[in-house]
Amino acid sequence: MTTLHFTATLLMPQMSEVDNQLLVVNPNTVQSDLYINSIDMGNVSQYTLPVQIGVMDTACVLSALANPSPTNEFIPQFTLALTVSPAGETFYTDLPVTITTGQGSLNATVSENGVPAVNYLNVGSTLQLTLDRSASIVASVLLYGHTNTPSTNAYQAQVGAVQYSMPGVIDAGQTYNSLTPVILSCATPNVTFEYAIGNSGSWLPLPNNQLQLLNGTFAYYLKATRAGWTGSPVLNATWTAGVDANALVNYVAQYYTIFPGNPPIPAIITATNSALADYPPYSYENLVWMNGASPSDSLQISTPGVYGIYHQVVKWFQESESVFIGTYGPTNLTYVTVTRFDWSVVPSPGSTNDLGLTVSGDTNISDNVYFYKPTWIQARTNLPLQAIVTNNQGNATGYIDMTPLQNPTNSTMYLIPGNLYQNSDSINLRYWVPNGNSNTTNYFTMKFRTLAPMQFRSATNNQVLIALLSPDYSSQHVNVYYTTNSAAPQNVPFPAPFPMPDLNGLSGSMAIQSLMSGPTNLWMLNSQYEVDMSSITNYLPNGIPPLPIYGQ
Repeated sequence: MTTLHFTATLLMPQMSEVDNQLLVVNPNTVQSDLYINSIDMGNVSQYTLPVQIGVMDTACVLSALANPSPTNEFIPQFTLALTVSPAGETFYTDLPVTITTGQGSLNATVSENGVPAVNYLNVGSTLQLTLDRSASIVASVLLYGHTNTPSTNAYQAQVGAVQYSMPGVIDAGQTYNSLTPVILSCATPNVTFEYAIGNSGSWLPLPNNQLQLLNGTFAYYLKATRAGWTGSPVLNATWTAGVDANALVNYVAQYYTIFPGNPPIPAIITATNSALADYPPYSYENLVWMNGASPSDSLQISTPGVYGIYHQVVKWFQESESVFIGTYGPTNLTYVTVTRFDWSVVPSPGSTNDLGLTVSGDTNISDNVYFYKPTWIQARTNLPLQAIVTNNQGNATGYIDMTPLQNPTNSTMYLIPGNLYQNSDSINLRYWVPNGNSNTTNYFTMKFRTLAPMQFRSATNNQVLIALLSPDYSSQHVNVYYTTNSAAPQNVPFPAPFPMPDLNGLSGSMAIQSLMSGPTNLWMLNSQYEVDMSSITNYLPNGIPPLPIYGQ
């Protein structure tokens, strides 16, 4: 006898889209249940549900009378597309970028200049980024296991053009006040400004957005840079700067110091112009103030930061015992940097060159401050001070006790005559501050550079050049040197300088024809401070005593 077995398998349900609705039909006539997305819809012949983009629906039929049907799948019609806004451009400030897709999930790789690439995987329909350097973005859409052709977008970070404002007084001859800095700005944030004097190619960074002009006429080259960005176009400007002794202007220092302590000693901001000396019946009043405050003779600042200081001179004429008539000079604005440090410079009375001097443990400041002659520095209390002796590799090999250079009448003051131990433009110093039961060692550096001499043609003979040193070098030993046909950049020692003859005190003269050699008709002057007895006795009557070097 033969036994036959019949196995029945249910038919697979049919799935179709009608007017954005998914129609699922059960074609089986036997008792059976329709399952959609694993949910039992019961013994129905058909079922309708909304179509969802990005969602794959499944359907099958189950019955006790037959084997289950195959599972059907429904994938809605879709288009893999995305939008990148902006789609790629040159930008001058941090750039927001938005990537969107109507369907699917975004994937993107962002490769920014100078940093590792970052992958964003399955981040949904929207991705928002902010680019802060040059970059490329490769983006694609993933939907139902399908990926479109990636979209590549390139972005070029370009530092904007350097802008400048000149708040200093410019006279009828367009001479700018050299003690008021030129204020630089740029549409791109977080940039570093750099400058060069003359077309030397030697770029020097500025610690802030302020450029101090040299006395005389020079060509200045300015640019702004930022890591990961293309540098700004180079701005070229020729400016003439000087100090007009008759102008009703005053000056404030670029740097001020707050002494730490409990309480701290605030920085005292005052203005001055040594060229404006009182002479009856005329007198001068120097006013300073900040925005929103009233002018006064001085102001105090107790918090480190950068402040805009307005300053003005009033020239008073005493008409009678009780009647004074005032002439007001222009209001100038100078940005000053106030820092907290244990030492400050003791300025020479009446010296406008000392306005730019400060000592600081912040190399962004100390690397850009040059002392032009021996300088007194002062601490709040008596702090031990040593100079650090270094070898050619910059390693410390010994220390010089600076106690013999203390002021005879004030032990908190030390004379820093220049570099004490090698042919260098700087001196490294260390000191100790009490900290509980021990001491904290701190360090700072002072750099030295002689002020450049001014050049004039003789009023009686235009073939004679006159070199004039700063009045701050009065009674001190400073030599003037010249070289011919030199294209060396400013502030670099000449390789083979010649001392200027006929240098008497602060001035010297020389025939222009003697300075010229060859077809270029070019000469350059510089000067050098000599730290010898004739100079130091202006500060310490007995000169510099022996300073033994101690080992580490």
